[in-house]
Amino acid sequence: STAIAAQLPQFPPVPQRAQVQIAGGGFLHSPGSLRSVPWSVDACQFCSDFRVLDLSAFDAIVGMDWLQAFSPMQIHWEQK
Repeated sequence: STAIAAQLPQFPPVPQRAQVQIAGGGFLHSPGSLRSVPWSVDACQFCSDFRVLDLSAFDAIVGMDWLQAFSPMQIHWEQK
């Protein structure tokens, strides 16, 4: 979101306006992207580009491009 992007001054947004279609057919407007942002889940560390979108319920969403980069995956859902 723009609020989270503002908390990361070391990663200035790259202006790149775009529309992203969301479930239900609506659109969100993005003013730009953050490039090469490090992030982690548990002990796994990643570095990704993020499109700035004002999402109401999520800090970030990994896209199909990220999932494809780490394919194939094996996930044991019961053990999380």
